[in-house]
Amino acid sequence: MIQKIKTLCYVCGSTDIQPLFFGKDRLHKVDATLFQIYQCKKCGLVFLFPQLTGAELEKYYPETYGPYHTESVILKYGALSRMFKKMLSPTSSKNNETSLDTSTARLLDFGCGGGAYLERIKKEHPHWELFGFDTSEHAATFAREKGFAINTGTAEIALAQFTGEFDYIHLGHVVEHLPDPRATLSFLRTLLKPNGELSLSTPNVDSLAAKLCKSYWFALDTPRHLFLFSPATLSRLLREVGFTVRDIQCTRDMGVEIRSINYLFERTDMRIPFILWHIARALLSPVGILLATLKKSSVMSITAHMQ
Repeated sequence: MIQKIKTLCYVCGSTDIQPLFFGKDRLHKVDATLFQIYQCKKCGLVFLFPQLTGAELEKYYPETYGPYHTESVILKYGALSRMFKKMLSPTSSKNNETSLDTSTARLLDFGCGGGAYLERIKKEHPHWELFGFDTSEHAATFAREKGFAINTGTAEIALAQFTGEFDYIHLGHVVEHLPDPRATLSFLRTLLKPNGELSLSTPNVDSLAAKLCKSYWFALDTPRHLFLFSPATLSRLLREVGFTVRDIQCTRDMGVEIRSINYLFERTDMRIPFILWHIARALLSPVGILLATLKKSSVMSITAHMQ
């Protein structure tokens, strides 16, 4: 039974909190523990309560956790799928090489995992200085093997020497994992140069899929996701720690929606065949365009600058 709680909303401070449902680890199935999910009736913030401690959360980030690696744990790869994947893989050409960016900048990927985003930026901006940070030594090992400088440990200690050093800081699906997003965002602001840019991607709890699928929404990802934001709640939090929000976009990709539908079937093997995955994405692309226009798709990206 879900119990009502007496607590303040992390974003707006309201005490008007309502229970939504129980969530569980549907992705890795570490165990069958049920976790209580609540929502602030005033601002719409969704959150897990009580939060797990860092030690309690460790087992829910197994070595197979997706962001630690380059190959998806969501998709099923057979021989035909691997061949299809190879055909779809981007290849470089001489034309691309002649148009490489020549600018210089410093970028920090906060929560870099296995270094996939840093690899992409290195190809697009070969003259940038790239740094990464992650709390997982296991993930950092993969990123370091790719040649990147990765700091681990406690962010305030590991990154203290970078005060005012970065032109860009990127958080790709990180803010929802943070036990205290306000404190972390405030700290990251000190690492940016004047007018430096912060970019974040995170699930959009105001999406249509979140409202329809509820505990089966793939991006709920209990218990790893501690807070789930809407464009309004995350924008408010960013403003309160000293950022000016410049842009909010929602993705056209329907990946989260497809995975949520997959969850509804409660199959023993939850992985999606690679070819079926791409067919479903193609068929749903018009829906994705509409939802993105309305800011009702499952993933949002926000760009903010220092005030």
